[in-house]
Amino acid sequence: MRKVCERLITNILLIAIIMAVTIESNSFDSFAAGSWISDSKGWWYVWSDGTYPVTGWYEIEGEWYYFTSDGYMDYSEYRDGYWLNSDGTINYTYSGGRWMSDSVGWWYIDSSGWYPQNQWVWIDGYCYYFKSDGYMATDEWIGEDYVDSSGHQIKDKTGSSTSNPEKVMTQQQAYDAVVKYCKTTNPYIEDAINNGSMLYWAVGDTEGDTEGDTYTIIYRSYTASFVYYHVNRISGNVTTTEFVPGITDGEVPSDITFNAWDYI
Repeated sequence: MRKVCERLITNILLIAIIMAVTIESNSFDSFAAGSWISDSKGWWYVWSDGTYPVTGWYEIEGEWYYFTSDGYMDYSEYRDGYWLNSDGTINYTYSGGRWMSDSVGWWYIDSSGWYPQNQWVWIDGYCYYFKSDGYMATDEWIGEDYVDSSGHQIKDKTGSSTSNPEKVMTQQQAYDAVVKYCKTTNPYIEDAINNGSMLYWAVGDTEGDTEGDTYTIIYRSYTASFVYYHVNRISGNVTTTEFVPGITDGEVPSDITFNAWDYI
């Protein structure tokens, strides 16, 4: 069974030590061609002139390896459709990896017919979670890890956060939180929703929010007035503006504030 995502370095260290001993025991020409070096982050290869491979495929001692932009050897991951073993070498049995999709979502499959289920898999520099049906998870929490709309895990290979370590609210969660808040603070609203005299709907990221940190949920009453709930997807803080056609000149600030996380 192939290890993915939370990968142990122990096996790689053992393999790499064997590789280093092999290189050292070979002829001078072979050793002069380069050597493997490691630190706490991983392994890289240094040629005799002091340079090292970066960002791409390189053949070393008859084996192909992929090196990342910082020069480290990649491993236990699909790169360009090829599965890399824990020692970084290509496993040709699991090659031809490719993304596929249908009306339900996306999944990943290789030429052997294998596709991931109930597990994390690294693919071309990103970690994804695939559910029991093989579809890639998006915009949700998988245990302690969050995956964004592209399916990317918001953590790097060492387990440290590459983004804000706090929880990230989905648009659906923001919508549900606003509806729950309104129902809690205005008991008559649920009946009004049921009889169609008012509507809720999500409109996506807030206009002008270049960082993409805010969702806007609009509430419209039977009087055609609007309340805009601006929800920060990380902190959960909600600010509001109001617009009453024919009365206000566009949106005006409101004193209604709350935290959406309190209603999830």
